[in-house]
Amino acid sequence: MFWDEPESNLNPKLIREIAQVLIDLSAIGVQIFINTHSLFLIKEFEILREVNTKMKYFCLGFDAENHLRVSQSEEVEGLEDLVILDENLDQSDRLLNKQVQFV
Repeated sequence: MFWDEPESNLNPKLIREIAQVLIDLSAIGVQIFINTHSLFLIKEFEILREVNTKMKYFCLGFDAENHLRVSQSEEVEGLEDLVILDENLDQSDRLLNKQVQFV
């Protein structure tokens, strides 16, 4: 199964359900390839993932010479170019800083 951006136009509750369906399909032997920009969906996979679940993450980025680089890992934390996580953390920091200014 190939699915580009399964979270598109869904509210978070439905994204949780989609993640569960994809995990269930994988458990019965369906090989699944998805493309996502949703940190919410990635985190949901990590929450639902069983210890023996085979899952591999791939991430595209650029090296110092601006050549395309592909990193891969069985854990999200092992990816080199996970911009989605970096931007999410940066946004959280900016929001916290803004809230501190109003206190």
